[in-house]
Amino acid sequence: MLLCSDMHLDDAEPDRTAGFVHWLNHESQDATWILLLGDVFDAWVGDDQMSVDAGTDPPPAWKMLADCLAQVRRDRPDRPLQVGLLVGNRDFLIGPALCERLSAVLLAPFVTLSHPGLAAGPALLCHGDELCTADSAYQAWRSQARSEDWQKSFLSRPLKERIEMARALRARSEEEKTEKPMALMDVVSEEADAVLHRYGAEVLVHGHTHLPGCTALPSGRPRWVLPDWSFASGEQRGGGLRIDSGGLRFVPVFPGRPPVSGTAVCR
Repeated sequence: MLLCSDMHLDDAEPDRTAGFVHWLNHESQDATWILLLGDVFDAWVGDDQMSVDAGTDPPPAWKMLADCLAQVRRDRPDRPLQVGLLVGNRDFLIGPALCERLSAVLLAPFVTLSHPGLAAGPALLCHGDELCTADSAYQAWRSQARSEDWQKSFLSRPLKERIEMARALRARSEEEKTEKPMALMDVVSEEADAVLHRYGAEVLVHGHTHLPGCTALPSGRPRWVLPDWSFASGEQRGGGLRIDSGGLRFVPVFPGRPPVSGTAVCR
């Protein structure tokens, strides 16, 4: 089982998309499940985004991902591959058409996962933004954007207008990040422990914060944060997590290079 998040695939950054699909193709050969835990795309303004003619050199990011998953399936016809997709704060408008194109199952915001390799007990999977409850301004926006009325109004706008609105929202989000303390944007540990208790899980796995590593929550339960992906300005980072009979461990984007530095390894 392979888990990853925060790839932020974007047609404007084909190197990142190419790097991710290369990693995914290589690391998924033995996986029975691939779980994409949100912010797969840097923005997703509705499934009709797939109708945009972005040219063929390179193809759109969503098509590169779809082609990669299709190739993995063709390479291993005797071993079915299942894909689970959980939306993030950037791509929460993913709908059934894209899921069908990826042959993926759209997952609930919280997923409890049992696996023989999880010796501590079941893991709870989520994107992570819903646990950043100290940031009240963001949580208010999140509540509004996830409402049926807001989404219906947004999706009724012309595609070009939605793309421009998403671009403006991303720019505003990046600006706000420079003004907010990191602690405000991180997961609230007490909230993480509470949600683990609510779902009867012993391990938390999420993305969103771009602070990859493994630490202990106040209860002592392990909290794994998935790496985010970037190929900008010569910086190449990314990777994911693998769960197998040996347990849960980080999988680097490049062999021999640790995906996370300066963090303890949880058991």
